[in-house]
Amino acid sequence: MNTLMAERRMCVDCCRQSPQTNTSYTLISAKYGWRLTRSRTESGDLQAQWRCPECWRRYKTSIAGA
Repeated sequence: MNTLMAERRMCVDCCRQSPQTNTSYTLISAKYGWRLTRSRTESGDLQAQWRCPECWRRYKTSIAGA
């Protein structure tokens, strides 16, 4: 049975919608290259942030120089 992930992810930076996959884990694969980070909100809760491959490269470069 091949069911697609019901909720597609959106890039936190460019708002690009993720491709349809079977699971979120597939997005992180070398084939798709999406990345997931977590950050704290002002209230202290953890927030998941998905980034497409292009935005991930920019994000990674920006934090490396910080």
